[in-house]
Amino acid sequence: MRTQIAAIVATTTLSACSMVPYYTEVKAVADAGIATAVQDRREFNDKKLAVNLAALCDSSIGAVNRYPDVNVREFVDRLCGGDEGISPERLSDVLRTLDQLRARGS
Repeated sequence: MRTQIAAIVATTTLSACSMVPYYTEVKAVADAGIATAVQDRREFNDKKLAVNLAALCDSSIGAVNRYPDVNVREFVDRLCGGDEGISPERLSDVLRTLDQLRARGS
């Protein structure tokens, strides 16, 4: 990670001058670092969404029904599948599917 940050800083600082020794190599390393950082952030966001959905759907029915906004109550009910909800098994299936899709995309 520090290498990626250093490469990004070097590229940003030196991008105006193509006369710098190894500029092309530094730029290639920076570009690779940026692509890796973007992919890592996407993976983090995918997992965060799965965890947030599981946490939302793990809310008790009573807590959801007591929530003052009817639109939020209906949204949570629709999102979490009504009576089904997201069980630990369904969450595990979702995460397994995300991992399989990610593996295919790599």
